[in-house]
Amino acid sequence: MARIEFGRRIQIARAIRACRAAVAEEVTTAFLARHPDWELKYGDRAREFGIKDAVYHQDFLAAAIECGEVEAFVDYCEWAARMLLARDIKPRFLSENLTQIGGQLNARLPAPAADIAASYLRRGVESCLQGGGKSEAEPIGKLEQLAGVYANAALGGHRQAALNLLLEAVRQGHPVSDLYSEVLQAAMRRIGVLWEQNEITVAQEHMATAITQFVLAQLYPLIEPPAQLRGRIVVTGVEGEFHQIGANMVADMLEANGWDVRFLGTDTPVGAVVAAVEEHQADVLGVSATLLFNIPNVVRLIDAVRARFRGKVQVLVGGSAFRLAPSLYEEIGANACALDLKSAIAAANGLASKKSVLVADDDAGVRRYLSRILEEAGYEVLLAENGKEAMRQLRAHPVHLVLIDLVMPEQDGLETIPMIKAAFPDTRIIAISGAFGATFLRVAKAFGALDTLAKPISRETLLRRVRQALAV
Repeated sequence: MARIEFGRRIQIARAIRACRAAVAEEVTTAFLARHPDWELKYGDRAREFGIKDAVYHQDFLAAAIECGEVEAFVDYCEWAARMLLARDIKPRFLSENLTQIGGQLNARLPAPAADIAASYLRRGVESCLQGGGKSEAEPIGKLEQLAGVYANAALGGHRQAALNLLLEAVRQGHPVSDLYSEVLQAAMRRIGVLWEQNEITVAQEHMATAITQFVLAQLYPLIEPPAQLRGRIVVTGVEGEFHQIGANMVADMLEANGWDVRFLGTDTPVGAVVAAVEEHQADVLGVSATLLFNIPNVVRLIDAVRARFRGKVQVLVGGSAFRLAPSLYEEIGANACALDLKSAIAAANGLASKKSVLVADDDAGVRRYLSRILEEAGYEVLLAENGKEAMRQLRAHPVHLVLIDLVMPEQDGLETIPMIKAAFPDTRIIAISGAFGATFLRVAKAFGALDTLAKPISRETLLRRVRQALAV
């Protein structure tokens, strides 16, 4: 299936959310009519939990469609099937529930939207009937054994023992950063799997989380940030996000890497985040989202930041909500995405050095259009109206990438590209043209352009190709 345009996906997701309460009521009523023993077994909770779960399934369905990643919904269904099976509820009941939801949505949504929802639900039902797959394998690292011992201590409520394990590791010479990523992050992932498999209670999971927050507070003073400041960053979780430990660890490790950090916690209103970014004069905003259906709140926050700061603040998103939608961050306007602690630090450090792009085009409208998109994405933009001016800019400023039109007065792009390659061999070049079809673009590549783009150029295509060129 061809990837659906982002705006259309948002419309479908909104339509699902608009009718989810009514669908949940209908689905639960029909389900309990077919399975009266559920009300005998669970009492009033049967209807309450049935409606709640049906809403939850639709939330994840809408979020997966919004992301354009059917595998994200499959992943959710596999997780739900495993979690229910561990509680003696067969996956066929979940598949039945999803099928009922599909029937209700088919009657309520217009045909194209209903067809897309049905295709996602079919994949989810298939995964349920296959038993939900297997839980993710736990990562193996040099501190794996310590992560297991720590998890057991936290689950047992032994707060001081859990802390002593890590303090002893510090005394043995293990960097605090390794303890964050290879012990605490790994232990919390392991605890999550145990809850999913119904081997621990919600109370135990909450207790382990509270102990880990205590341990983080004790390890924090041991972090020695370098003398050189990389930049200023605000780290937060969006509204509706209650998982704090991951964002907390990222904030601490960013400080250890030379960042001036303001950590706002989670479930922070958009206005408060924007105010904090302005007050802190932040270069980067780090946004955490664990649950897929919180992506709309991430979008709202990014839009507010873009409207207020006009590209002066770069946005780094992360968390498990983005794990199965690796390209989503580009569509929602973020500059980078990270899926774990180490990649978050690397991504933030990468954003610290702002990339410069020179746009050379004789059409003032094209220059304005391209520069606006690039500036909003966090790039420093220089402008030139012909090849001669482009060469002057290159001699006066460090430039990472040149976007150059091929047909310009005084000195065209085909003449200028070899000059750039000779004088600035490390500068990447993307040739752009709307004239003479692909012929000039092929010649430009032969002359040394890394990539080519035919006009008109969409925002998504421009940013994707610019990122690819700068990553080479």
